[in-house]
Amino acid sequence: MTIPILLTRTHFEKAFTPAALRAMAILQTALIAGPLVYVVPMLIVMQNAGIERPVEADFSVLNALSMIHVVALFAALFLGNLLFYRMFSPSRLAGMEELGEEKLAFVAAGHLRSAVIVRLALLEGAAFLGIAVCVVGITRGILDAEPLYYLNLGSLLVLLIYGLMTFPTKERILSWFEERFR
Repeated sequence: MTIPILLTRTHFEKAFTPAALRAMAILQTALIAGPLVYVVPMLIVMQNAGIERPVEADFSVLNALSMIHVVALFAALFLGNLLFYRMFSPSRLAGMEELGEEKLAFVAAGHLRSAVIVRLALLEGAAFLGIAVCVVGITRGILDAEPLYYLNLGSLLVLLIYGLMTFPTKERILSWFEERFR
């Protein structure tokens, strides 16, 4: 395929102007901050709410929800990376060679932006599922009886760490380009 040779690091670097990089950083920050902004006040308010006394069936439901949450988290991690590498790949640019190097670089930059959004959106969904499991546990009084269920907030921590580790900097974006297109 001629695309890796046609699309150079220099062209790709030009496609990521400071404004484009800033927009990508804002998007990533918003995707990470969404669940954080939601969970902190919600947990504070709900801790003061009237709590029901948990019954055995409530624990079974929360166990099932916790298992679903763990599966969703691992699926989000796996599918997020799979889709990222499929969306940001030289094969997605096949047939666009006639655009020229500069426009091709902008198309590749758009693919990268979309891939980052999809990957983080999947993790954000898993984080919101973990939050929902905790809400159910709080309203049923289960988290007071068994605080171990707060581990469902772990997907929020995974989102935060993953988001910070993949935060878009110019060097990181260029290394993703070189990894995929060389």
